[in-house]
Amino acid sequence: FKSYLFVHIPIRQKLTVLNTVGAVSLVGARNRMPVPLPDPEIEALRRFVREEVSIDPFPYLNEGRRVCIRSGPFKGIEGFVVRKNQQCRLVISLDMLMQSVSVEMDAAAIEVV
Repeated sequence: FKSYLFVHIPIRQKLTVLNTVGAVSLVGARNRMPVPLPDPEIEALRRFVREEVSIDPFPYLNEGRRVCIRSGPFKGIEGFVVRKNQQCRLVISLDMLMQSVSVEMDAAAIEVV
C-alpha cells in the first residue's frame, strides 16, 4: 500500500513516529486515538509476501460475500470473491486502512463464511 508504513509500537512512542520525516498520521478512527490493525489482517499480508504471490491493488469493498480459503498455503484467510477478467479473485480488505488487495485463487479452494 503506497504511503503506508506498518509499525508495532507502544502508544507512548507515537510522537517519535510522527516526528519521522514524511510521517503524517497514524491510522485511527476519525483522527482520534490510533487503532491497531487486527492480527489476522497483518498475518494475511505477511503470508502473501512470504509466498511471493502476485497481488494487485483493489478498491476497498464494503459489500459482497465474505469467504474463507479452505485449503492451500492461505488456508483460513478471509476476504471477498470478485471476478476480474473472467478469473476468480479473492480480495483481502484491511478495514482500518480502507485498502484492499486482490489475488487470483482457485474457486474450489474458497467457501462462503
